[in-house]
Amino acid sequence: MSELCSKEEALETIDHNWYPRPQTELVEVKSALGRVVARDYFSTNTLPVFRSAQMDGYAVRAADFVKGHPDTASFREGQDYARADMGDDFDDKFDAVILVEEVNFSQGIMGFSPGLVVKPGLNVRSAGSQLAEGELLVAKGRTLLPRDLGFLQMGGHDFVEVFCKPKVAFIPTGSELIAAGLKPQRGQNLESNSLMVSETLKALGAEVWCLPIVKDSPEVLEDALDRALAWADLIIINGGSSKGGDDHNARILKNKTKFLLQGVAAAPGKPLGLYLSGTVLLVNLPGPMIAAFYGLEWCLGAIVNKFFKRPTVPRATVKVTLTEALQGPKGLSFLFNLMVTRKNGQYLASPLDPRSARTYQGIAANALYMTKIEGENLEAGDEILAQIVRAEDFV
Repeated sequence: MSELCSKEEALETIDHNWYPRPQTELVEVKSALGRVVARDYFSTNTLPVFRSAQMDGYAVRAADFVKGHPDTASFREGQDYARADMGDDFDDKFDAVILVEEVNFSQGIMGFSPGLVVKPGLNVRSAGSQLAEGELLVAKGRTLLPRDLGFLQMGGHDFVEVFCKPKVAFIPTGSELIAAGLKPQRGQNLESNSLMVSETLKALGAEVWCLPIVKDSPEVLEDALDRALAWADLIIINGGSSKGGDDHNARILKNKTKFLLQGVAAAPGKPLGLYLSGTVLLVNLPGPMIAAFYGLEWCLGAIVNKFFKRPTVPRATVKVTLTEALQGPKGLSFLFNLMVTRKNGQYLASPLDPRSARTYQGIAANALYMTKIEGENLEAGDEILAQIVRAEDFV
């Protein structure tokens, strides 16, 4: 791994070698939250169909108000006015709506607020002013939000064509690993990356299959790999990516698949490897939790977005002032977790070096900073743009 490619070069390698062909399926709109739309959808309805009241009020004839407020002693409901609440249609003989707050009744006789002026179209929503037939409701590639679902139904659609979810198989490896929920003994470690990785990918719209822990055995690993290859669009093998005596994964992958690269100038987690088997992309993700997290940040999220042909949206950023020096080694984009606090209206950031910080500190951090690959030497008092992890800390 003397020649490490940058994160950008690694993603370009994926772009130039992996051409996923996602299928589509038709689902009910009410079950489509978070799915990615496979084509443009247009309204088949015009709303309001004719016209409707824009506010709660009373429909009247504007002609009755040409010379000011009319004598309403003889006004009768249904003949000279009608109740018209927001969204209501009303009789064609009326052409204006007076807000309910502008109307009063005394002994059954209608009265109006002083200064009220009534003209044709007052508080009336014209046909198609809410939604017109042929209007774009949602564009291809959009991830459906709750309001999109309501808009699709408003536009006359009960079903929507969406991309099938990418199938992602996650294979945790390591003879020292035991399942979460067990008490680790000497020489054992808990496997928790499955949960972190699977929930992150599910939130991006993927379908995830987490295989049981695979011990450091070439035969067992090959069997798990074969099962995953028969099902998945993307396979993540966690662990065994470096030069340890039991790190069989990289060797097996090179023999069984098309090798793309191993080693990315992004730490922690630089032994990350990329492979291809037909249309299945394989990622050998380093095992330590913070390294797996970094791989999720810059690589795996981008892969899922490529499958959906949608852009990767970066995290929101905030300007922070460093409380101590931060040094990024030359030749690596280094991930620093930051603990950001607010004092006198200023955000102060304390960097946590993953080479020395406890895991808890890194996971509890509320912001991130990735150094530039050419290296950085920042001093206390310097300002940087930090990526927000825990938005509630920045309200």
